Amino acid sequence: MKVIGTAAFIKRHAEIIQAAKASASSSTEREAAVQVAQVMQILGGLAEEPTEDSQTIRRVLVATHHAIWRVRPVSHSRDVQIRVLVWFRGGAVVALLLGNKALLQELWYSAAADQAERMVDQLQRIEATKERKEGDD
Repeated sequence: MKVIGTAAFIKRHAEIIQAAKASASSSTEREAAVQVAQVMQILGGLAEEPTEDSQTIRRVLVATHHAIWRVRPVSHSRDVQIRVLVWFRGGAVVALLLGNKALLQELWYSAAADQAERMVDQLQRIEATKERKEGDD
């Protein structure tokens, strides 16, 4: 399945990788990079949208307007708990947001799900505008 990243996702991904590559990087920064790589492997290994929750992929229940899923690596770190929120669209998985929920725990999902749903709404508006323009030609 093709993985597409939003600008917000790509920016955060680059920040985490850059911090881990720094010569003075901390074990927390390196752990974040490892977890991001694990999530990307999970996303790359998907053949289709999941039909049920698993240990690594689960529906975000506070997202009520769109089917937003969270992807997490298998990790036991208390300081780093990387989560990626994704949306499935037309044979592709769209990586919307990437964050470390370690500090906020479950509160992270409320804020992130709201932002993710707004991003999906925006993506759908852009898609609808493109389709209208193509129909006018």
